[in-house]
Amino acid sequence: MTAQRMASTRRTQPCRRYKLDVLTLQSKMHCGLIQHWSPQQTAGRLKRKHPNDQTMHISHEAI
Repeated sequence: MTAQRMASTRRTQPCRRYKLDVLTLQSKMHCGLIQHWSPQQTAGRLKRKHPNDQTMHISHEAI
């Protein structure tokens, strides 16, 4: 199998977003968006509110 074919196969497979499986994180993101916070504000507030919990950290691009 050539490198180009392998790269094309990987590109067609969907990327799994494991962070979004955490229901607490989903609900916090949803609440922030309902309150009309920007994704940057939501991500920043989550990091400030949960500084030691890596499961509650997410980038604004993922939101």
